[in-house]
Amino acid sequence: MKKFKLILFSVLLLVMMLPNRVFAADTGSIKIDNPVKDETYKLYKIADLYSYDGDAYLYTIEEDNPFYSYLTGSEGKQYMTVEDRWDELNSRTIHVINWVKGASVSDFTAAIKNYIKNNKIEALKTVVSDGTEISFTDLPLGYYLVDSSVGALCGLDTTDPDVIIHEKNFVPSVEKQVMNNGLPEKSNTASIGDELDFVVVITAFAGAQNYILYDEASAGITFDENSLDSVSIDDTYVLNSNYVYTLDDAQHFHIEFKQSFLDGIEGETEITVRYKGKLNEKAVIGDGGNSNTAYLQYGTDSKTENSVTRTYTYEFQIVKTDASEKVISGATFNLYKGGTLLSFIKEGNNYRLAMPNEQGATSTIEASIATIQGLGNGTYGLVEVSAPAGYTPIDYSVNVTINNANNDATVIDNIYQGQGIQVINRTGGILPNTGGSGTAVMVVAGVIFVLAAIVLIRSTKKEK
Repeated sequence: MKKFKLILFSVLLLVMMLPNRVFAADTGSIKIDNPVKDETYKLYKIADLYSYDGDAYLYTIEEDNPFYSYLTGSEGKQYMTVEDRWDELNSRTIHVINWVKGASVSDFTAAIKNYIKNNKIEALKTVVSDGTEISFTDLPLGYYLVDSSVGALCGLDTTDPDVIIHEKNFVPSVEKQVMNNGLPEKSNTASIGDELDFVVVITAFAGAQNYILYDEASAGITFDENSLDSVSIDDTYVLNSNYVYTLDDAQHFHIEFKQSFLDGIEGETEITVRYKGKLNEKAVIGDGGNSNTAYLQYGTDSKTENSVTRTYTYEFQIVKTDASEKVISGATFNLYKGGTLLSFIKEGNNYRLAMPNEQGATSTIEASIATIQGLGNGTYGLVEVSAPAGYTPIDYSVNVTINNANNDATVIDNIYQGQGIQVINRTGGILPNTGGSGTAVMVVAGVIFVLAAIVLIRSTKKEK
């Protein structure tokens, strides 16, 4: 009995169905053990076993076979020859196929796979795996192709006429992270207008086919034609001639890796992709965040699970009150971050952090109650520029800390209840912290005393 092993670094598995003796059965089987659950396995017949004698096998292909035009075309001739011969016994011309010496099996499987996809060739049999062994039975002896959507490296043990394929389950994966204080994490915080640094690691394996990395951002994140920073393997940059970066729109791009690059992958390999985005004026404030999703399309029609990051931006509320907690109007403020005066787009009582060079921006915040939106974690300085008429402005900067949450105030019936950033103004006087009606009483008493003294002096002079 003839027995051999062949490893195919490809999504497609070539299987020869051969008899093990002259009087072998007319049918055989292909079994796939340890298949990947929910993945699709398709079977195609390339050629027929026309006749055999001992170890000599004659394979032929009929003109109505969907692969005939490929094998007789310029591309197919790189891998197989098709020779016309006259069959005296059956008085007919047959088309005999032979493998081209030195041709690459992996290249052939990649090429034939593309031919199947482009020409929408229907499979002889299709099975979606439930995780248990898959069997294709009652197969006429011939030359078969098993298309696995897994894109795996598989060992092929052939015992004619029954074949067992051992699925290795080497499925590519994608892990996406966003830089947060210099470290790659699944989430971060940012202010509107800030640049975001993303890192995607593709875990690839030998036999990689048709790798396309897709990235989809929510409306609050923007990409542009310069977003892609680098593609690397083990800190060695991959030349951009090995892939094509395409910006589909401001929230979507994809990177298609060339097959010649993928064919050079041997064993488990991490491909690192770094790129930038920007948090924009449409950013979601607070819970929910702004998502960015990456996934890999590969093989025939497969994709990895989505890998998602989230970028959060927050808000706080300024509440201007008097000493009795009553909300008052007429104050103006500026907000600083690290000494930089921030600008905003005013929408009612909301002040959204402006994008760089955005038209209509102002640095003046008018507050009785004002909501400041689009801020990342950190400490900000709130400075009162002017107080309401009759009140004394504070003469110091109020520290505002954003720490992974909104800081909204509670106000009921125009009376401050708590949270947010309360700024208290007091009415004017000689001692603004302790002054009141007592000050006025002292002033009036002093005036009366002075007037009484003047009257007394004048009366004394008259008597003299």
